[in-house]
Amino acid sequence: MQGDQENQWKHASVSLPYLRNQQFRILMQGISTGGQQENIAVDDISFNTGVCPLGSCSFEADMCSYSNVFTGDDFDWQRGSGGSSSRTLGPSTDHTRHTSAGHYMYLETSGANLTAGQKAWLVSETLPSPINPTGGCLTFYYHLYGVGIGTLNVYTRSASTHNLTLIWSLSGNQGNVWNYGRAPILTKNSYEIIIEGVYGGNTTGDIAIDDISLSSYRCFSIIQPTTTPRVLTSTLTYPPTSIDCDFESDICNWQQDTSDQFNWEVQAGRTLTGTGPTADHTYSTLRGHFAYINSSHDSANSSARLISPALTIGPQGVCFKFWYYMYGSSINRLTLLAQSNGKSQALWTRSGTRGPQWRYSQVHIRTNGSTVFILEGLPGVGAHGDIALDDISVNVDHCPAEVICDFENDECGYTQAYDDNFDWVMKTATASVIVSAPSTDHTFGTSLGHYMYTISRLPPGSFARLDSPFLEATSGSCLQFWYNMHGYNLQGATVGTLNVYTRSDGALSNAIFTRTGEQGAEWEIAQATLRSTVPFKVTFEGVVGNGFFNAICIDDITVQPGACPGEGNCDFEENLCTWKNTAVGDNFDWLQGQNQPLAGFSGTVVDHTLNTVYGVYMYTDSSPPRQTGDKAWLVSPSFDNSTARCLSLWYMMATRGAINIKVIRFDQWFSHKCCKHKSVYCPQCLHSSVPSPCPGSTTCIARNKVCDFVSDCPHGEEETACGYNCNFDNQTCHWVSNSEGTYVWTKYRGATPDSNTGPDRDHTTNSGVGYYLYTDASNGTRYDQALLQSPLFQSSSATCQLSLWYHMFGSGVGDLFVLKEEGVTRTYLWKTSGDHGNRWNQAVIPIERMASPFTLTIGSTRSFNVLGDIAIDDIFFQHCSFPDPATSCTAYNTFTCRSQACVPTQNVCDFVDDCGDGTDELDYTCDDYIRCDFESSMCGWNQDVTDNLDWIRLAGPTPTSETGPLHDHTLGTSSGHYIYVKSSDPHKEGATARIISRAFQASASAPYCQLKFFYYMYGQTIGSLSVYTRNSFYGPLVKRFSRSGEIGNYWVSSVVPIYDTKPFQIIIEATLHNASLGDIGIDDTIFTSACKLLTTDFPIGTPGSSVTTPSPCGDPSVYYQCSDGSRCISRSLVCDFVTQCTDGSDEANCGTCDFQQGMCGWQDISVDKYVWERHNGSTASAISGPNADHTTGKTTGNYIYVDSTATDDYGKQ
Repeated sequence: MQGDQENQWKHASVSLPYLRNQQFRILMQGISTGGQQENIAVDDISFNTGVCPLGSCSFEADMCSYSNVFTGDDFDWQRGSGGSSSRTLGPSTDHTRHTSAGHYMYLETSGANLTAGQKAWLVSETLPSPINPTGGCLTFYYHLYGVGIGTLNVYTRSASTHNLTLIWSLSGNQGNVWNYGRAPILTKNSYEIIIEGVYGGNTTGDIAIDDISLSSYRCFSIIQPTTTPRVLTSTLTYPPTSIDCDFESDICNWQQDTSDQFNWEVQAGRTLTGTGPTADHTYSTLRGHFAYINSSHDSANSSARLISPALTIGPQGVCFKFWYYMYGSSINRLTLLAQSNGKSQALWTRSGTRGPQWRYSQVHIRTNGSTVFILEGLPGVGAHGDIALDDISVNVDHCPAEVICDFENDECGYTQAYDDNFDWVMKTATASVIVSAPSTDHTFGTSLGHYMYTISRLPPGSFARLDSPFLEATSGSCLQFWYNMHGYNLQGATVGTLNVYTRSDGALSNAIFTRTGEQGAEWEIAQATLRSTVPFKVTFEGVVGNGFFNAICIDDITVQPGACPGEGNCDFEENLCTWKNTAVGDNFDWLQGQNQPLAGFSGTVVDHTLNTVYGVYMYTDSSPPRQTGDKAWLVSPSFDNSTARCLSLWYMMATRGAINIKVIRFDQWFSHKCCKHKSVYCPQCLHSSVPSPCPGSTTCIARNKVCDFVSDCPHGEEETACGYNCNFDNQTCHWVSNSEGTYVWTKYRGATPDSNTGPDRDHTTNSGVGYYLYTDASNGTRYDQALLQSPLFQSSSATCQLSLWYHMFGSGVGDLFVLKEEGVTRTYLWKTSGDHGNRWNQAVIPIERMASPFTLTIGSTRSFNVLGDIAIDDIFFQHCSFPDPATSCTAYNTFTCRSQACVPTQNVCDFVDDCGDGTDELDYTCDDYIRCDFESSMCGWNQDVTDNLDWIRLAGPTPTSETGPLHDHTLGTSSGHYIYVKSSDPHKEGATARIISRAFQASASAPYCQLKFFYYMYGQTIGSLSVYTRNSFYGPLVKRFSRSGEIGNYWVSSVVPIYDTKPFQIIIEATLHNASLGDIGIDDTIFTSACKLLTTDFPIGTPGSSVTTPSPCGDPSVYYQCSDGSRCISRSLVCDFVTQCTDGSDEANCGTCDFQQGMCGWQDISVDKYVWERHNGSTASAISGPNADHTTGKTTGNYIYVDSTATDDYGKQ
């Protein structure tokens, strides 16, 4: 950093290079240029683990590197949580955690004595230029809610010139929701980010921001279609016309129609009924004016009309634009008419309540010559309902672009597909010759409005496809459209099918929406979530039914950011979602309410969603002219019958109300009782004892036999949909995404979109053809999780393992984990983080014995960096079934289960149900064993007072991530206990922790005493674990077992046989490196029935006799002492094929070995029961293995071997 940085403390952060096993210091250098008026100061230095999250902040702990400026603005940003103190309350929750306890930054506009135009700046630290030559991307979430909202601007400011560049700006009320924003960073020099909030002149206009994230890679953008893309508002300005009116000066050039029944009134502030606007549209203040009609003093179907001056329309046509407001229970209709050549024609109409907000509409008029426009309002029956108008304007030629494709001007860039049989057609209702087609479009609600439809005389099954323009890759966008499928039922004629797909690389996806047959005469709303990792199109397909004159129609298509809410879900904050008031069958409508005084309730009613006066809900108004028996229907979208559903809602009912709430079941979609249909595995029946038939067979099995890793049907049909093996080349094998937001598991093939992260091929085929699942770190925000859940498994065996291949490559890789859920208990089975290299890696994760139904979840947690794609492939379950019954258990050292299955004797009474029926762990079987599971105590194990550290009893993961157990071994859950040594506690290199058993009698003859135990050695700096015996207090230690270094992220068992002619104690010792990633765990210690407790006093030895004499060569990791003690040599000279020691000991244990005297330096690093052992004579197996060694050819000669009877795990190494 150099130059003048202003008279203010500023934050700076620097990512330090990772220097493995190297010490370093930080040098802070201040360089003078020789001037007398210069000072450099530093304060508050701190270090944190991980890469610095430059420019990113969730504001949960503090403001990160952002700060308010001392000069240059007028007031400050504040860090807050929950609602702000102004009347609008700001956001009720933050965006990061979606709770009232989460934090965000906001501008408080109430009580600040501010004037319109004053601003507040929030400034980042100085940031380096984007590493990508195409620029970087700033993303954030903003909340702009209230009638007095000003402007939110985002700038970059050059660190050298201090010049500002505006990169993003938005003004006005954007709703009571967190919205997503992104802005390009195009500078090539160091810069700061400035977030500017501009006061709008009203105290009900808080501005808030949250979850700022900065990427060094450019923002993804929409690929431009062949026609101009449609945006929400136009940046174009048009010349004024005589039609334009904002009603600030009465009704401008418009006139009241003298032939109607009453007049439009100009108003500022609330109307008399309380159902009108709270502010005008022009200025969004109580002082702004609008025109409105009040139904409180006029009869139904009387009209008020405003007439425009005459306008000459040329061949290009004109666009008539206006804002309207229609709210209340007594709303009738608002219509726009055009009068030309003595004829009036309805161009646009709306009826019924539209919610308490201003809405925009525009109509392109193509009539030639002199035209007069008429705006006609009709009141309803009753005194509660206002219709208002504001900001009328006209421009020549086409209307400004919108986000909606309404087909009024053209096809919006939609094109006929090349792979169909016939075409979609754009028509008006008046031009349609189809008897069954709708008489009005959805946009205008008139016969002049346009929509797209299909009609064909081709045979049934013929189809027409309509492709959208290209859309950007997305992990979640919401497609919404209106459709009409109303059949003309003549001699059995039926409506066909409407399908919606996504199309990429010319190929269609599975249908994301489908409807078949009669759907009613009204326009229906539909929505579907779009997901694609590459640019794509949306394809609408109309399939011909068996009637030639039955049309399929679509209109008003929109694509909005963010996944669609669940089908039928709605909080009514913005609109009715996919619900609607029906036009037929009822007597009045449901209304959107906001802080309404409702009959039967004291005071005003606030909503349930936000529980504030600004929340919105739906209600029915029972005031006159309502009569007893009148009903209002709020209708959901149509659901298919593919699954059982549960409708959940919150409701309030007045104690003396006259309206009942009923759920009307159209057709019988919600009355399906799947438990009566035994061929259907329904969610509510999963734990039922009702027998289920095997598909295609008369055999019936209990429901708890489905997905239990055992084939009970004749051909194992009940196990085919359980997700056991999946390479993702076809589907996701019944694993389902449980994620919310944009950070989700996505099926993909080839290289991921971002360079320097993610795989470029799958694992299955090792090519770009095969598929895998991945999470795109360009989506979502820090700490977002993508969850992939398995089907429900009923049980699993003790040897059950999940194998999966994963790819974690990039500079900002987060976490990958596997979670087990059993009821309400959630247990992490495996977890890893960070960069694992540009390759596929395998993880084998023990599931172990599960006696109750459970699911597995594979989860990915996003870091703060976009270079953190995580991928998985080739899920495979192995050894999950129980041992099969045998005719007899005659093999060496086997135990017979009640099921007649055979298990190794060393697996009996080890807290693991190996039989599957529990007989190997029954009390009467294990009465003579001395066992400890550490669930309630240390069971007679004592801490050694002469060591450096203690063993700690714990449940759940150890405090330090990336080391130690995630759960115990006994229960296999986060609630089970074990003991461990905490490597993050202060200690020196070589510090030890020891526990000592009770004293046992001598074990000098067969069967010998054996200790079995389970241990966990996971972490980058694992030391060693050793088991010793001693024959007296303070006596010398005899090593019986030793393991060093990392074994893996799982529990491993070991059996230690003890031959000792004297009474003994067992000592378990953990030795630590001077580092924090070295936790070592122990669980489930088992002494076999041959181990007998000593009933006499244990001998006392000489204190200090067990202390090891220090090596005269110093640190043994650096120097080696020759066996004859003649000299010390460097460790680097050992096993270098050159003899340095006179006795040759430095080259003695370097690989050449006949195993007669020992292992010659070879060390067994196997885990669990399958290990290399030094042996002589015959092996345990009666049908395999040698009976003599190779060196001497005698039974007394030694060799090493692997005992095949020690485990039944096929594929074990």
